[in-house]
Order: sequence, then C-alpha cells, then structure tokens
Amino acid sequence: MFIRKLAERTGLMGLLIAFFAVVSVPQAQAAADIHFDSIVSGCVNAWAPNQLDALKVVASQNVTINTLKVAVGSGSTTNFSTSRFYIYSNSATGAVGSPNASLATFTPDSISGSGSTTVANYTGSFTSVAGTSYWIVSGQKGNVFPYCYWYSNDASVFSMSAFNVDTGTNTSGTTWARNSSTSSSPVGASWSNYAATGLAVQFTLGYFTVQPVIATIATQSGSLKADYRTVTPLTVNVDTNSKVTFYANGKVIAGCRNILSSGGNATCNWKPSVHGSYRIYASANPVSSSYTPSNSSAINVGVAARTNKR
Repeated sequence: MFIRKLAERTGLMGLLIAFFAVVSVPQAQAAADIHFDSIVSGCVNAWAPNQLDALKVVASQNVTINTLKVAVGSGSTTNFSTSRFYIYSNSATGAVGSPNASLATFTPDSISGSGSTTVANYTGSFTSVAGTSYWIVSGQKGNVFPYCYWYSNDASVFSMSAFNVDTGTNTSGTTWARNSSTSSSPVGASWSNYAATGLAVQFTLGYFTVQPVIATIATQSGSLKADYRTVTPLTVNVDTNSKVTFYANGKVIAGCRNILSSGGNATCNWKPSVHGSYRIYASANPVSSSYTPSNSSAINVGVAARTNKR
C-alpha cells in the first residue's frame, strides 16, 4: 500500500499536514477460504421485500465458517446493528424442504464498500457436515434490512467450493431451492416452499484468520517542521473505520483521543507548546473485529519559533 505524508509550510500559518498510514490486514485478506460466493462482482439486483428469505445449500465438505457477507448495494444500512442472518437445519417437508432449527447466528460486524459494492459483514461460527443440507436465512424482512439477489442465472456463476446451491430436480442448474415467509422472524415462521426458483440472495460464506497488523509511516518531504503555538493538522489514513488516538512524545495530544475516522481519515489539530523535537505517532482501534489494533511508526517533528509575526 502506498503511504503518503505531506508536509506543507505557509508564510502565515506554518501548516503541516502529516499523513500517518495505519494498515490493518483484515481477515478477508489473510488466509481466506471462500466456501460459497454469490456476491461475485457486487449487487446485481437491489431488493427490499416484505418477507424473509431462505436459500438452501448443500455441504460438499466438513468445513468451518466464521464470516457471512451479504450484498446490500445502495440500500439503507440504518438497521444494520440490529440485523441478523442464520444457518438453519433442513426439515424434509414439501418438494425441497424448509428451515427447521437455528444452528448458528451471525451478528453484525462492519459495513464495507460503497454504492453497488456495499457489503454487510457478519461474524459467527458454524461447522458443516459433508452431504448435509442447510438453509441460509435472513433474520429480518428485506424492507427492514435490504439485500441483493441474482435472478435467472446459471448456478455456475457462483463460486462454490464447500457449499453448493441446491438445484433440486433442475439438472440444468438454472433454478434452485428457496423458501420465503411473511413472518417478522424466522423463529417459528411458516415457510412458502419453492421447488424451482431463479432468485438467489447474494451472500458469501467464508473462513478467515487474523494476521498480525502492519503499521507504517513515511514522509513525502523527507523532513518535518512545525511552528511553535501554531495549529498543525495531523491526519491519519486508515484502511478500515477506526478510533484513532494521536501521541506527541508519548503523551496523548489534547482533544485527539479516540477520533472516529471518516472516509479513511482521522484528523488532529496539534498546537505544540514547547520548542524542540517531538516524536509523533498514532494508534488505531478498528471498529470491525476482522482487524486488530495497530500503532503507526513514528516521525520526528521539529518545532521552532514562527518565522512570521501575526
């Protein structure tokens, strides 16, 4: 990752903008095993139905999953914090069965991407048994928390390793088993059974392991200077939403503790009150549990008297 630090001095303000890069390695970038993926290249069709949806998958291997990602596209994420997705066992009723009992709950972790590529990330834990059928079930109606879907596509467009979408009796792979319910919750819900449907909610099932984070810092100008008792903006660039704390010579800079990043940046207005050299660094505490906290490396900033009078 390219990391930039920009130091600027102006005649009046002596402004310095120092960009710290705190790079965390998310689970999705570290030893990722994708067991099923119908998100592929983003949201195909945005959907917010007044119903619950369940898609039937069949395990081809014994695997553990700890992350479920759901494509939401441009839909509202207002209710993300209270949303849930589940893995249910299969009840052999009707033509293709229906969700029977909850086996695992996946709770909200973070939102990633933007626009049509926006994805809701959930974490949980589930270990499958090869040859067994399961249902991926929305915990709330689509008009409470939206999701995206494929329609009228061959199942081969999905990435399927340890889980396969259940194509039922359709050997061409263009339709699959799905249920829906008008209930507000999947608990005790009455399901409508579709023996053959071309609609598939877009989600990813995977197993991700956390790797040590990487924290680096660099400057573009080579040397950094700031003016005594002059506001010097410091900006940290992070690759995931984080609460960032800024330090000067080992002490938290006043007003710069736990600043929530926005658009990948967090800014601190530092006003050095002593001449000399300062060791500046930042710590980032990611909002998502898919990342671990990290400190940036440090830079030394020299503080001298202003060269210009007010």
